[in-house]
Amino acid sequence: MHWSSGSGALPLIFTTANSDRDPTILVRDPAGAWHCDDDGGAGLNPLFEARNARTGRYDVWIGTFSDARGVATFRVTELNNDDVGSQSSSSGQVTPTARAVVTGRPPNYHLSPRFGVINLAAGFVPDPHTLNVTAGGNITAGDISSSCRGFISDAPTARLEWRAGSGGLPLLISARSDGDTTLVVRAPEGSWYCNDDGAGGLDPLFASTAAQSGRYDIWVGRYSQGTVSAALSISELIGNVSTAHRSIDDMSDDEYCEYVNWEDPDCW
Repeated sequence: MHWSSGSGALPLIFTTANSDRDPTILVRDPAGAWHCDDDGGAGLNPLFEARNARTGRYDVWIGTFSDARGVATFRVTELNNDDVGSQSSSSGQVTPTARAVVTGRPPNYHLSPRFGVINLAAGFVPDPHTLNVTAGGNITAGDISSSCRGFISDAPTARLEWRAGSGGLPLLISARSDGDTTLVVRAPEGSWYCNDDGAGGLDPLFASTAAQSGRYDIWVGRYSQGTVSAALSISELIGNVSTAHRSIDDMSDDEYCEYVNWEDPDCW
C-alpha cells in the first residue's frame, strides 16, 4: 500500500473484519521497521496503528493464528471507532481485558510468587513500577481456557497487593521482552484473565477500568516453550504501555520464522 500523509492528527490504522479464522497482521513500514499484532483490535482481529504515519510504502501480510488459510476483509481507516477497538487506543481510552472462561485446570495461585509481592496503591509514584522477571514455564496456559496463550509456571510470577482509589485511572499490567510474552492474571474476586499481544507488538496487557482492592496473582508466560527475561510493568497511565514497534533485528529466530519469512528453508 502506498500512503500519502496529510497535515491532520488522525492515525493510520490497518485491521481485519469478517474473518472465519483468528487473523494476525505483519506490517513493514517505509522506514523498514516491522510491526506485528495478533488480537489488538476488536475481538480476535489484529491491529496496526501508526500516529504521524509517514508517506511511503507499507507492505502488509494478513496471517492466521493456526496453519489453516481463511477469508478476511482487510480494512484501512483513520477512525479508531468501536469496530476497530484496541486495548490502548489513540484517544487514550482503555478497553478492559475480557474475562477468560475457565474450562480446565488453572495454575496454583496458593504458591508463593517466584519474584515476590508488590504493594501499591492508586496514585503511586514512580509510575510505572517495574520488576525484572523470567517469563515462561512448563504449563500450557491453554489448559486454563481456550483464550489463554503460551507457557507459564505453576507458581505465580509475581503478586500485586492493590489498594484502589477514586481517581478513575485504570490498572494496567503489561510485560516487555525481546521474546513473545503472554499474561495470565487472577483478580481478587477469583476471575481469570489472559492476553497475548494487547500492549502492541508481542507484548501482553491486562487492563481494568474498575480494579478493586485486593490480591492480583500474575503469571508472565512465553508464547513458545522455554524461558525468556522480561520486565513486568504496573501502571495507571496508558502512555506507559508499549506500542507495536519492533525491528526485525530484535526478533528471535523463532519469531522471524513465524511472523516474517516462514518459507525460509532455515525455518523448516
